[in-house]
Amino acid sequence: MLEKSSGGIRGFHGSLTAAFVALSVVTVSGAARAEDVSFKMEPSLAVPLSAPQSRLYKSTTSLAISSGDLTLDAQGDGNAIFIFQMASTLTTTAGRQIVLTNGAQAANIFWQVGTSATIGTTSVFQGTILADQAITLQTGAQLNGRALARIAAVSLDANTIVKPAP
Repeated sequence: MLEKSSGGIRGFHGSLTAAFVALSVVTVSGAARAEDVSFKMEPSLAVPLSAPQSRLYKSTTSLAISSGDLTLDAQGDGNAIFIFQMASTLTTTAGRQIVLTNGAQAANIFWQVGTSATIGTTSVFQGTILADQAITLQTGAQLNGRALARIAAVSLDANTIVKPAP
């Protein structure tokens, strides 16, 4: 529903503007996180990661989930937060999955992408993707989370997207 006010038209556009402002703030805020709480990642990730508390995983280049599935283990802490930052791209190859175990929740997983993200055909991806440029979910890819691109489009092709439970 759109509503005219003295400041212009509010409603969908206002919500959309607020979302872009929030995405920009999150991008800047995430980029400013302290280095001493982060873990450097290899460009290709296919290992189990545990989070007894909030963890920041950083890559100074791109990140690919390509040689196996990625398991995120909350070690029984349903409030565990996983934050992944990559300076460039995020990609998954066809059929890759992010597996959540021991209380890990998609609502507590964040992917801050320096440029663009591509989720491969039939992949199952978990968490909120915050990309500076674009996000592409290839044919049949599933997302349990959100896809927010700051500058360009979020491209979909026969995908399933589910908003994660809080």
